[in-house]
Amino acid sequence: MLRLIWKTLATLTLLGLLYVVGHAASGMSGPRETYQQAREAYAEGSISESIRLLNNAVEALDPGESPELRADFLRLRGDAFLRINDLPLAIEDYRQVHALRPEDKQINTDLAYNLIQNRQPEDALIITANFLELDPDYMRMHELSGEAEQMIYQAMIQDFRSQLDFDLGPRALAKAIEAIRPWLYRDDRDPEA
Repeated sequence: MLRLIWKTLATLTLLGLLYVVGHAASGMSGPRETYQQAREAYAEGSISESIRLLNNAVEALDPGESPELRADFLRLRGDAFLRINDLPLAIEDYRQVHALRPEDKQINTDLAYNLIQNRQPEDALIITANFLELDPDYMRMHELSGEAEQMIYQAMIQDFRSQLDFDLGPRALAKAIEAIRPWLYRDDRDPEA
């Protein structure tokens, strides 16, 4: 019985050693090596190769395995998607990185900026507001918050103008705008201002 156990143990050890040698000889690499290869491909301008490597690496990681490494993979893949102008996929990856690193200044900034570029100002406003609670002195986040609010405001003005045009008709709308313009744009020295 003891002899059988030793044979089994020796066989398993030999199989493990063969696996390691085979793995090394085949050029297969672990997640960190894959990340480095993807970074090099990205730096060389081989964006599709970088994305391919990162897709394989992200799929190979278990969801709970190495959140920092997963965030690095997703961040680089999001950057690569930006380079090929695939904003929705970049935002999807940035959102996942944000979930893993909610206090990271750069990912908050990039996520908010790209949400604005993708015409999602309400989502950008949530990101900026949450981050400004952590770092109220970060001016770039204030700028992005203002851009998101301005985009929301402009959409509201457009909706209001469309509703007025519908309610009043084009001729009455033009008259209404002319009538109210002097009250909206008064000189600061005007005593009635």
